[in-house]
Amino acid sequence: MNGNEFLKKLITLYRLKDKDVGWGIVSDCGNYMPGLFIKDSRCYVDIVSRRIRSVVSLIEIKREVFPASCVTKDGITWLEAKDRSLNLSIEFPIDELWADYKYSIYGEWMEEEELH
Repeated sequence: MNGNEFLKKLITLYRLKDKDVGWGIVSDCGNYMPGLFIKDSRCYVDIVSRRIRSVVSLIEIKREVFPASCVTKDGITWLEAKDRSLNLSIEFPIDELWADYKYSIYGEWMEEEELH
């Protein structure tokens, strides 16, 4: 599965079809992970924890999201921040993340497979 296919599935899953959504790099207290950036919103989707969260900046907690592009280099998929001055990129294991998500969306194939 490529980045665009995964993005479309996540937009449907999180009911964001009427929003301007793209890839994002989430920074949660200094830890970086893949997410969905929702333009003109305080919210973003943390796709690793499967939660919609708000951007916050407090003394103890700082969560933010940076718009990103999904690129493939040498067979490895990366998210790269669109703001090049950040010099920020993270590896993006689409297949591993989709393996977790695919059982959250009903499909006819599930009737034929033993689910664990």
